[in-house]
Amino acid sequence: MIGRNESKILRAILKENLEEKPNPALISNPIISNPTILRSKAYEFIASTKGLIIGAEFIKRTTGEKRNINCIYGVKNPKKPLTGKGLKFNPKSKGLILVYDLKKEEYRFINLDGLISVTIRKIKYLMV
Repeated sequence: MIGRNESKILRAILKENLEEKPNPALISNPIISNPTILRSKAYEFIASTKGLIIGAEFIKRTTGEKRNINCIYGVKNPKKPLTGKGLKFNPKSKGLILVYDLKKEEYRFINLDGLISVTIRKIKYLMV
């Protein structure tokens, strides 16, 4: 059984710990706290999200403008049936990845060299 004096000491210690301010060095910086992905692994990372909605921010090769896109990797467009021909080039060798743009309802290529960030399940991954 705890005596009266011991109880006061325990309450004082508990109160001191609750009022203690957090260490500023331990507070996460929102810029640094985002997880990062190596640019060389970006293709495999996006390809592993097959079926999930992805938000991507990248710089277009043709105009150099920054673009945001909401897309899905590995989906078949029901409005454009497959012809069986496929692509005439390998997108990965050209630094591109084919995705389905949800807003324009068309297939689009994302420039992996100009990729800035990818958002999946509300987590933003920065490219390094």
